[in-house]
Amino acid sequence: AKHVEVQILGDKTGKVISILDRDCSVQRKNQKLIEECPAPYISEKVRRALHESAIKIAECVEYVTVGTVEFLVNGDDFYFLEMNTRLQVEHSVTEMVSGIDIVKWQIRTAAGVPIEFSKYDIRNDFSAIECRICAEDPVTMRPSTGKIELLNIPGGMNVRFDGALYNGLVISPFYDSMLGKLVVAARTREEAIRKMKCALSELVIVGVSTNRDLHMKIMENENFISGRYTTDFCQKLMEKHEA
Repeated sequence: AKHVEVQILGDKTGKVISILDRDCSVQRKNQKLIEECPAPYISEKVRRALHESAIKIAECVEYVTVGTVEFLVNGDDFYFLEMNTRLQVEHSVTEMVSGIDIVKWQIRTAAGVPIEFSKYDIRNDFSAIECRICAEDPVTMRPSTGKIELLNIPGGMNVRFDGALYNGLVISPFYDSMLGKLVVAARTREEAIRKMKCALSELVIVGVSTNRDLHMKIMENENFISGRYTTDFCQKLMEKHEA
């Protein structure tokens, strides 16, 4: 099945809107590794039903501010997983497509400011991909520690890196392994994949092992390129490598 989530926003007047959806099926050890917006390879009928269900769930509890409703999608069937009542790591990929500053609206709605836009104001003419750059061995996925000795962060039009890395930073074993989020957006998904490959090739982090090469391998994988991948994608990729 695919792991698809809907970004929602509610205010204190009772208004709830959905801000696009994301595919989070590329996971390792049940932790998200790559997110896409909008979710590829699901029918528009299912997409509409997911958004309607997410909004109803939020309305039932009179939900206020930013949240994410997560589902498992298998063909035309989908199943509720959970609702995360907070800002999520992958909000960046939705911002790149929608043009909505989700962090700003989290604060504004929590403070009682009504939502000032409708679903018709949400941009949906781009495709975006986010790769979580982690201090991990790209083959075993075991955490890595060390000191960053050389760093180059890619940039350019519709390329974004969320993180706080700098030369000399010591990566310790005491926290989550994620170093930052590399996000790109383009007019089509195919262009976004090409742009991500280019951005990954420009990302340099020396002194600690990262999963950059794993991300590059995924961007070149036929199942990922087709958009048909499911939550067992990484497991199958690792099994193929071990074989």
